[in-house]
Amino acid sequence: MPNLEMKNGTRRWRGSVMVNGKQKRRWFPDDTRESKREATAWELSEREAMVLSPVEQEPTPTICSPLEWGTRYLADAEGRLSKSTFNEKRTALRKLLEFLVSKGIQVQGVSVSVITTQVALEYLSVQNRSRSGYAANKDRKNLVRGWNWAKKYISNFPVDAKNPFDEVEKFREIRSPRDVPSEDDFWKVVEVAQGQDKVMLLAFIYLGARRKEIFGMTWDDVDFEQGRIRLWTNKREGAREFDWLPMAEKLKAELMAWKNSTPFPEAKNVFVATWDTCSPHASPWTSFPLQTAHDGQALSPSRSRKIHVPRDSPSNGCDSSPGRVQDRPDPEAAAAHKGPDDGDLLAQPRH
Repeated sequence: MPNLEMKNGTRRWRGSVMVNGKQKRRWFPDDTRESKREATAWELSEREAMVLSPVEQEPTPTICSPLEWGTRYLADAEGRLSKSTFNEKRTALRKLLEFLVSKGIQVQGVSVSVITTQVALEYLSVQNRSRSGYAANKDRKNLVRGWNWAKKYISNFPVDAKNPFDEVEKFREIRSPRDVPSEDDFWKVVEVAQGQDKVMLLAFIYLGARRKEIFGMTWDDVDFEQGRIRLWTNKREGAREFDWLPMAEKLKAELMAWKNSTPFPEAKNVFVATWDTCSPHASPWTSFPLQTAHDGQALSPSRSRKIHVPRDSPSNGCDSSPGRVQDRPDPEAAAAHKGPDDGDLLAQPRH
């Protein structure tokens, strides 16, 4: 019930209710019956509101579990990275979670802080022994990046905790040298190659391009009039970019002949797979002579630079980003050669 009390020398009605252990008060204008009715009505409305509304409680802080960390990181990575890079990260996280489960460490309902430096070292050591130092270091790289991404983008991630994978030192790697064919062998293959196989080989050697750049090249990227070819890359920071590179006369002639004689005139891409079946783990061109063992990388881009072009070679007037053309072989130097002209976290990787 309202109380009639003195306030600042004036008799006034005061309403009072208890809210969550704290008293809530309100003063009304004077000592009239109207003010008393208003005070009574106010007290009644406040008590009804307390019954209808839940008791306010401090929100329970949520935790980021190892499974949530991995799932959210992969959800972001899937839209940004190539399939092969995404699958590499997913495999590393899947193996880590399987290792945690095998050690009796929960991956849900607990904080990701259960992954200590000691746990990270034990996991990576297992990969080093069972697979190789190279494989362990590759997992380490992906897990370091995943942890750093979470500290930046997941609000309930323990940002003050050190990255346990970064604390583990890299393992010793023993790599076998790749069997890179000699330039003479390359030109011997060109001599016997036919159709698009020959054109593709010449595109590799004249442009010093990466496999993905050649396979993704379309006829819109070939400018016969200006004598140049546009290559796209995702290797740099930021969005997908392209560079226009000079097209040697021999490559131009072979590309023009292929365009006029291709059995796939409606195809958008310059090079088209010509068989129906291939390994789901391989690029359509892995049975291509020089690429069976070398994945199309043996002559590009570093190998081509070693063969043909000094660091200060001219750009032939092509519009290109600074330094990009210098990372490619000089096409006319090549012509002077003595030879003839791939979000369930635990699912298997995608193909």
